[in-house]
Amino acid sequence: MVLDLRSFLFLKLINIQTKLFVCKSNSETLPLSYEDWLRKLRQNTNRPCFPKFLSEFPIAKVVNTNLNGACGKRPARIFIPKSPIIGSIFFIHGGGFVHCGLDSHHGICCRLAQASGCVVVSFDYRLAPEHPFPSAVEDCWAGLKQWADYAKPKWGKLVVAGDSAGGNLAAVMTHLAKEKAYPKIDLQLLYYPSTHGGRFVPSHKQYAYGYMLTEDVLRWYASQYLTKEEDYNDPRLAPILYSSFDSLPPAIIITADCDPLRDEGYEYAQKLKSAGVSVIYRCYRGTIHAFLNFYSFMPKAKDSIRFAGKIIKKYFQ
Repeated sequence: MVLDLRSFLFLKLINIQTKLFVCKSNSETLPLSYEDWLRKLRQNTNRPCFPKFLSEFPIAKVVNTNLNGACGKRPARIFIPKSPIIGSIFFIHGGGFVHCGLDSHHGICCRLAQASGCVVVSFDYRLAPEHPFPSAVEDCWAGLKQWADYAKPKWGKLVVAGDSAGGNLAAVMTHLAKEKAYPKIDLQLLYYPSTHGGRFVPSHKQYAYGYMLTEDVLRWYASQYLTKEEDYNDPRLAPILYSSFDSLPPAIIITADCDPLRDEGYEYAQKLKSAGVSVIYRCYRGTIHAFLNFYSFMPKAKDSIRFAGKIIKKYFQ
């Protein structure tokens, strides 16, 4: 497929910024340690693409808080819409399990709260490599249970949502909730999720290079998150490996056209459908992985949030 104009221009800009970042790192008097390099990477990626205070204008309130993690409290941020509240969304950010956080997804959550009429809580799980698999899963499970205890009696309906690595974690949460028979998740919203672990799909090869999320980057993320080869066969890493898909919540799955993970999302949608789960699938033509994070520049990203919000309202009203 052909990139749309916004994605093409964005990739050009990213290439320039990457070269400048590398040149700056190489010009340091002393070489950066891996820890310093990772810290700079996280600083650069945990930034919103639009000023936070402007993103907050369309909603009523933003509240910083904490939720349970597996090993103590974790930061979280609540986004409250102005419209009548019809449910809540537990949102899990992407970033390859290594970077991004509450700030990188701040505007996304503001827009999702406005579009859906739901209170959104963005959850900040522990990151790899300091906290490898399954730390993120365990944190999200602890946070989701506490949020459900609070939000279900107050607002009723509950969505789990996430993008990329967060989409992976959101999908896993639905399976864990099914296994434990709690909490009741009413809907899942997955943006270009990683679902297959190391299993091949054609889009891996088709978009291996030149579309920001490269084969080498995917391999690097895996090396940071995983410590054992057998982790690739754990359904908490590759939810496509779960033995049962029936009785999972209805799904909204959104993929990017020019993305090595595109076919993972599509095949996961088909797996759900074959088990009788209601699925709404949409692939945004000409877009790249993580286009949601660049919504201020990419109209299709804004549309994907509005699209999901409308469907959530339809389900919940």
